[in-house]
Amino acid sequence: MKNNKSYSRKCIFTGEILEIDKLLRFTKNKSNIVIFDKDKNLQGRGSYLKNDFEIVTKALDKKSFNRSFKMNISKENYEELRKEVILFYGKN
Repeated sequence: MKNNKSYSRKCIFTGEILEIDKLLRFTKNKSNIVIFDKDKNLQGRGSYLKNDFEIVTKALDKKSFNRSFKMNISKENYEELRKEVILFYGKN
């Protein structure tokens, strides 16, 4: 972030408006692949989920990114996102 302003975004699963530091960012790149953006600085269209393991896994189960990015995301992409999120939270 370039300045000290606090930004807020809406969680695509819960609908809550939260400050960015309480959200996880997922980005769609030019190849239409969704990537977990841990540092929130990748280019591309972003979607946010509340930083809560249960909410993130439920959103992945319900394929919430299909609606958010207005396209069908592949099963393989969802599985890759699930692995990254599990590593991020340190869960088995």
